[in-house]
Amino acid sequence: NLAAESLMDGDLAQAKAPLRLAPELAPEFEKALNNLGVVRARSGDVEGALAAYERGLVSAPGNVPILTNMARLYQEGGDLERASEILSQVEDVQTTNPFYFVYRGELALAQGKTEDGLAFMRTALRLDSEIPEVHVGLAKVYLALGDVPKARHHVERALRLDATHREARGMAVMLARGDLGLDADISSDTAALNESVQALLDAVPETRWMRDPTRGGLASSCNELAVAAGVGISLFEENLPILPAVAGACE
Repeated sequence: NLAAESLMDGDLAQAKAPLRLAPELAPEFEKALNNLGVVRARSGDVEGALAAYERGLVSAPGNVPILTNMARLYQEGGDLERASEILSQVEDVQTTNPFYFVYRGELALAQGKTEDGLAFMRTALRLDSEIPEVHVGLAKVYLALGDVPKARHHVERALRLDATHREARGMAVMLARGDLGLDADISSDTAALNESVQALLDAVPETRWMRDPTRGGLASSCNELAVAAGVGISLFEENLPILPAVAGACE
């Protein structure tokens, strides 16, 4: 429980100590092993995370949180075939679990498959409309679709179910700032990259790696590079070229 609270607060360092101790005290406590895997994954230790998940599956072969977390790791690592295999296992036993469909919806949204994400979230809503995470998920999808009124409706539903829900509260603040006139001259940078990439490769033919950090963020892209290259990366926020209007929207 101490580790879970630290995870919710985003304090990975504080979560590590109790999670290292818990499996020693109870080697078959799959929830602790799942959380240990989460901490290792967020710290960039993919192999360690998978080892923790595999250890948890020894005592709980059909544990859905562990399986879905494993699928997410494989998906983020580019092994989509393995991720799909695991999700198929989960789907066989999770057709009545709304949290499973929320997870699938968020995964689809992260992949840019907004309509698929909406279908998954609607399935979760049909299964249980009294779970705040379902309404938060729907709010995310409707924001991605540009339907602010529906997003606001589901944020309000989530907060009526749980007034302390952190993600719902954060989205409510964002939407409220939109009502107060958070307008700025922000234009989309959506464009074909083939010519830009070709120009880059012509100028720097030894280029070996590039990422578009639009989904997942700069930190996630740098983490992928650090893990692949076996190095550490220090980011200095003041040196990142972020437009003030964009920074304001993010805040």
